[in-house]
Amino acid sequence: MVVLLAASASAAVQITESEIVLNVDYGSFNDDDQTKLTVATVPFTLTNTGSSEVTVRVEAVGLPAGYTFTPHPDVTIPATSGSNTKTETLTLQVPHDKDGGEETIGTIKVSLLNGVQEDTAVLKQVTKDMLIIKELEVRYVTEDGNNKRDPFDEDKIDMKLSKNVLINTEITFDFNIRNLFDNDYDDGDSAIESIELDIEPDDNDLFSDDPEETYDLDDLDADQKHDFSITFIIDEEAEAGEHTITISLNGEDGQGAKYSLERELKFEVERKKDDVRVFETKFIPAVITACDGIFSFEVELKNYGTDDQKHAGFSVYNEALGINENIVDIELKEFEDDDNNWINTFTFDLDNPAVKDYYLDLRSYVNLDESTDSQMVKLSIKPCGEAAGTEDDSEDSSTNDSTNDDSTNDGSESNSETGNVVVSNDDSGNQEQDTDLEREPSDVVKSIEKSYSEGDFLVAGVVVVIVLLVAMVGLFIAIIVKKS
Repeated sequence: MVVLLAASASAAVQITESEIVLNVDYGSFNDDDQTKLTVATVPFTLTNTGSSEVTVRVEAVGLPAGYTFTPHPDVTIPATSGSNTKTETLTLQVPHDKDGGEETIGTIKVSLLNGVQEDTAVLKQVTKDMLIIKELEVRYVTEDGNNKRDPFDEDKIDMKLSKNVLINTEITFDFNIRNLFDNDYDDGDSAIESIELDIEPDDNDLFSDDPEETYDLDDLDADQKHDFSITFIIDEEAEAGEHTITISLNGEDGQGAKYSLERELKFEVERKKDDVRVFETKFIPAVITACDGIFSFEVELKNYGTDDQKHAGFSVYNEALGINENIVDIELKEFEDDDNNWINTFTFDLDNPAVKDYYLDLRSYVNLDESTDSQMVKLSIKPCGEAAGTEDDSEDSSTNDSTNDDSTNDGSESNSETGNVVVSNDDSGNQEQDTDLEREPSDVVKSIEKSYSEGDFLVAGVVVVIVLLVAMVGLFIAIIVKKS
């Protein structure tokens, strides 16, 4: 007894870490009959601060029901004069029981062989989420008018778009959500149900049309994935500057374990100085047939920019239908003012057109010839005899984005949706891509009268110089004649 007391007085063993982690991945369940996983803690360090060698016992105590601790051999640690530390791990048998995330499940205790406790540390189980956002790709329109896509993988917690987002344009979230359970594990335990996705902006006025924030998704069986997209429109009156969207995903597996993850996406919303766009178009009547001699086309331009526009312009063109209209010097106030829009109705003749789809090339301009928006609006010519529509049921198309369509203007049908970027669902879709929204102006139509070029000024300068030289020669001749 005296020897033991002397040894305990000269030895003191401490656990260096204040908490010890047990990482648990239920994806390791790979058999129908499997009920527990064998898991080791992360390594932790024991230090002997005493003057003599000491042997201690390391245990996991206070564990929940269903957990089993595998006894660990006693550990002998030299005195401070030698190598007085030891790195150890403990092994536990863990049931499918806890929610995803972090939870304290017991205590790691270090005691002398006589039972005297030396030190303790908290034992925490970190359970991997079996329901994850494997990939997220965000598609949006940049301040330069380009379509942009930014991909993020499952490890990216704090996300930020690489470019600013243009006001009153679409922003699309392409999700790949996956159940990480092994498909050899019992289906009743591994299926994830009651899946909810929540998309919450920091400003309720960020998106147009007051969209839903919570989406109920289909159940996912083990090793199953779900690909889907959600599109919002940045409201035309949204506040410019930095915004944050919080994305949350929740679900519950067959054993009642719950999984929840949260991600934040940050980006800048930008309102440009010069930003005149085609806002809305309307055909009158709504149904136009090959027997109609004329039809009307109503268009509205809107200034979304921060500057007044004194020389805005608009053109509409289709070669096959003989349409080529140009309007110049349209005055528009800045977006914050009331007079920020322009509405005009065009009437076009139809000369026995073919029954098919045509595309009207619409363009808006500032500063006479600086293109700011390009739209392709479909005009469907129906066979004679189809009922003509009325103005009340005519088609309204709110055209918030410029098109990146490269179709010609001869009436052939476009294969691309206006303002959209086609996204592949294969595994190679993680590359960033810019798509220019501006199309090169048509060689057939000159929509807006151009301002003077450098060549024009050069020619004018040469003419002025010649006139001055002729005048000087004439003056010189007159002086000589007068003196003679």
